[in-house]
Amino acid sequence: MPMAQPSFLPLARQAGPSAAPGRGTCEPCEDGGCAAKRRAPVLPGLSSLNCTEQQSKTFPERAEERRAAALNILQPSHKKTAHMLSATVKNLCDRHSIDRVGFLTLTFADHVTDPKEAQRRFHSLRTHILAKRYVEFVRVMERQPSGRIHYHLVVVLRADIRTGANFAEFAKKTYRSANAALRAEWAFWRKNAPAYGFGRTELLPVKTNAEMVGRYVGKYISKHVGQREVRDRGMRLVSYSRGAKIGTTNFAWATSKSWLWRAKLAKWARKHGCDSMEAVAVVFGPRWAYHHREFILATQLDYWPTAAHAALDGFWLPPEIRADAIDIYRSVEARAQALGDRSTDRDSGQVKRGAPPPVTPCRRGTSGGLKRNREAP
Repeated sequence: MPMAQPSFLPLARQAGPSAAPGRGTCEPCEDGGCAAKRRAPVLPGLSSLNCTEQQSKTFPERAEERRAAALNILQPSHKKTAHMLSATVKNLCDRHSIDRVGFLTLTFADHVTDPKEAQRRFHSLRTHILAKRYVEFVRVMERQPSGRIHYHLVVVLRADIRTGANFAEFAKKTYRSANAALRAEWAFWRKNAPAYGFGRTELLPVKTNAEMVGRYVGKYISKHVGQREVRDRGMRLVSYSRGAKIGTTNFAWATSKSWLWRAKLAKWARKHGCDSMEAVAVVFGPRWAYHHREFILATQLDYWPTAAHAALDGFWLPPEIRADAIDIYRSVEARAQALGDRSTDRDSGQVKRGAPPPVTPCRRGTSGGLKRNREAP
């Protein structure tokens, strides 16, 4: 007896008046519907092998993609660089008279997009002109949306270029109020800039105070990061003349969270017999912060400098002792004595007697850090 040819079509698609009786038909349900039509859909992803597709790229290729994705994101190192740049510019204005400080913008004569070529030309200009003509200077590189590179500098001159300057007229492209020293600088750059591959140059005195100058120059870092390309990686974003820089970017921000980390680390290190960072590295290895982060953050402190630090560590404090620059202890006896044996009703906000203040531990986040308790008032 010959067998019928098998069909791979769904059963519901074969049902209907055109289907032959006894072949591929489905029995109706009690409600008149078709049970095959109400079956669960086919699981997604069965037509592709995602696991093998992901393995088609090597580890260096995937790492390069991650670096390229983070190329235009402002990193913590950029924020530190901008902070040090602003502090250095402010220090230049304070040490030297602000009348001798000027903004210098250098633009290339041609469309330069290669950072190495830009650095080569600027190095030649720095060696032969900037280092000899100006007392001190700070340079910031910026890439424009078109990809073109130009430089912004804060220079310290030997003469006063600010006296007599009318900035309202400068904004209207009228420069009759410029003094002789400023006009001499303009003439110098018009004559010498083309010899080093630069085109339009602009030198103007400071309009505001020293603090605003630092902020104004620091914003160029974020502007450059937003337009940065892969070939800019490894290039020096900011450079200083000899003796102009007042510090390094190897520092930590003085925030409440950083204070908690240092306090917990110090107590954890003393618990294990370590009195220095070198001793911690010897005992726990060079990657001690990565391997023991959870244990360090779980260290219980007995002291906080302010109520904000205590709240960040996960302990709610009543309003009576929420003040800055006070010593707060975790012990119930010390808190009860500070409150005069009182506590606060968190629901009504009234002060009750006879009980110490409540302690509300915070939730631990997935990253291991301690989060502020949102339920506390």
